[in-house]
Amino acid sequence: MMIGRRRPCRPLNVEGGRLDTVGVDRPEAGTLLARLDEADRQALLNAGRPKHYRAGESIFAIGDPGSFVALIVQGRVKVFAPTARGTETVLSLLGAGDMVGELSAIEDEPPRRMATVVALDAVVCRVVRANEFRSLVAERPAVALELLRMIADRLRTSDRRRVEFGAYGTTRRVARLLVDLAADGTPSDAGVLLGNLLTQDDLAGMVGASRESVARALATLRELGFVSTGRRQVAVLDLAGLREFAG
Repeated sequence: MMIGRRRPCRPLNVEGGRLDTVGVDRPEAGTLLARLDEADRQALLNAGRPKHYRAGESIFAIGDPGSFVALIVQGRVKVFAPTARGTETVLSLLGAGDMVGELSAIEDEPPRRMATVVALDAVVCRVVRANEFRSLVAERPAVALELLRMIADRLRTSDRRRVEFGAYGTTRRVARLLVDLAADGTPSDAGVLLGNLLTQDDLAGMVGASRESVARALATLRELGFVSTGRRQVAVLDLAGLREFAG
């Protein structure tokens, strides 16, 4: 189950639209920026204006007008939608090089937002008005093509998650999620540290289960020696064993 896996990045200089770190020269695979050549990448980075968000601050909320897109150049965000039970369904975790808000912005009359996007840590975006974004996409066919591919990837991820919800119990869904997140974790003496600082409520929203079920799943994985947990921190101690258990 692939859910917006993103490595933490070093601070980026976004003045004038340019990024100065290795993250620009070698963008993380899978992000929109990584898919573009240098000219198209700089066209996006020069569009709009930079905007900073604090951890916990909304970039936009469900029901807001779809008047802009946000290209993330630093930090990580959570995309989620509320459920009828008052919980959250986490749709994706995105980071530097990704874009949010494009589905609304490509319409001539942008509809209301269907999800909320919140900064998980300090975030810097290039905020581009919808009409400017549509003009840029129209003028640059490669950007339009990679945007379609990005949307197709997200649809495939959504389909995969729905299959997993029906095929696996909560513990194995949590295990599969942790295996995916570990791919971008930080190796240490304590195992692979997952750097997303997610709560159990976040994990529950990502695997379609209750917080209590996720807590029991994590307890099982601890007892099996696959993981250790702390406050907003999970370390994968036995990645090979966890992967085999996840199926």
